[in-house]
Amino acid sequence: MRNFLILCAALASTSLLANDVVRTGKVSAVDPNTNQKKEIQIFNRVNVNNEYNVMRFFFTYTCDYGAKYDKEMAQWGKTLPRNFKYVRVPVVTQEPHSIVGTFAFYAAQQTDKSKLDLFQHHAFNLIQNKGKSPSDQWTYLDAAKLAGMNTKLFQNNWGTERTKKLVKNAVILGAKYKISQTPTLTVGGIYSINPEPLAESNTSFVEFANAIASKFIAENGMAIK
Repeated sequence: MRNFLILCAALASTSLLANDVVRTGKVSAVDPNTNQKKEIQIFNRVNVNNEYNVMRFFFTYTCDYGAKYDKEMAQWGKTLPRNFKYVRVPVVTQEPHSIVGTFAFYAAQQTDKSKLDLFQHHAFNLIQNKGKSPSDQWTYLDAAKLAGMNTKLFQNNWGTERTKKLVKNAVILGAKYKISQTPTLTVGGIYSINPEPLAESNTSFVEFANAIASKFIAENGMAIK
C-alpha cells in the first residue's frame, strides 16, 4: 500500500494543486500490484464548530512524520494571516506513552513558550534517534533541560490543574476531529490533511497546506474573525 501511495504522490505532483484536486481532495493513480486505476483521498472534510480561525497540528512523539514536519509546520504557522492561530495538539491514543507525552508538552508550553520549538526538537530526537523511552518522564525532563528551560518549573507544571485541563481538552479535540493518523493538520474545523499520501513526491506538505488554507479562506473569508 505504501508503494502505491508513493506512486500516487509522484504521479500527482505536477498537478496536485490544480483546481479539481483541491476541490475534490482526490488524485488518481495506477496500483503497481494490480495495474488498476484507483483514487486516493488526500484531504478529508470534518465538521468541528467554532474553529474557523484555528489551524491545528495533531502529533505524537513516536511518529516519524511528526518529527519531520513539527518544526516546518510551526514555521508555516507563523506566516498565517493575523486572524489565524496555529496550535499544536498532542494526541492521546491507547498507547500509554501518549498520555505521558501530552502532559510533557503542556508542562513545557507553560514553562517557556519561547523555547517550545527547541523542546519539541529535543523530545523527538531523544525518542526517535537516541532510544529514550516516550513513556519515561525523565526523557521529557532531559528535553526541557536541553532546550534551556527551568527544569524545576517544568516539573512543577507537570501536575498542575491547568495542565490537567489542557490534557483533557487535547483528548476532546482528538475525539472531535476523529484523529486516526499523526500528524494531521486541520484547517478551520473543516479540512484535515496528512502528509503520507505526499511521501517522496515533489510537492511538500507545506505547499499542500498552503493550498488547503487558501481554499478555506476563499470559501469562508467572511466567517473568519
